[in-house]
Amino acid sequence: MALELKGDKIRESYLALPDYQKILITFVALGVLVGLFVWFMYMPKMKDLESLEKKLKGMQTTVSQNRAVEASLPKFEAEHTKLNRELAKALTQLPSSDEIPQLLQNMEGIGNKASVDFKKLKLAKDIPRGFYVEVPVDLELYGSYHDLAVFFDKLSSLPRIINVSKLKFSSPKSEKGKIMLKATCRASIFKFAEKKSDGAGKGKKK
Repeated sequence: MALELKGDKIRESYLALPDYQKILITFVALGVLVGLFVWFMYMPKMKDLESLEKKLKGMQTTVSQNRAVEASLPKFEAEHTKLNRELAKALTQLPSSDEIPQLLQNMEGIGNKASVDFKKLKLAKDIPRGFYVEVPVDLELYGSYHDLAVFFDKLSSLPRIINVSKLKFSSPKSEKGKIMLKATCRASIFKFAEKKSDGAGKGKKK
């Protein structure tokens, strides 16, 4: 009960402040949010991606070596099968091109549930990164400080690797007791680099 009374007093004191003080407090809180976001969400995601890339390259090298000896050394077949299973499991974190539209719908769904308004969702040009491809998505969002924080937290919890960068907050204003903000950022989806078939791009010969 004492904690509830104390919380009510803090809320009343905050609501009684002039708008410029509310905005100042909000920008301080945003600075903390951006710092925590970079430290706990952005950096771990990049480390996960680098770790996944190293792991996949190591597995692919091992699989290639096993293919060279499996004809004369049948005992390696079981290990080869196991490595292929592990490789396939690791690749499930990277969607195919066909899955990107559904992933974008999931992203919008998370925003809607968090009461975040999508002002812009625009795909940029794919960026090849070796065995994977970066699919940049430029976002412009509008919502309260709390709702935006919930959206980015849910986005980081998706099983697919989605990295958020270039995050900026601007245009704070008070609406119905809430400080509303515009947020711009780039959400990068990492998909598996699919190999083209041998006949791709070649015309049919008559």
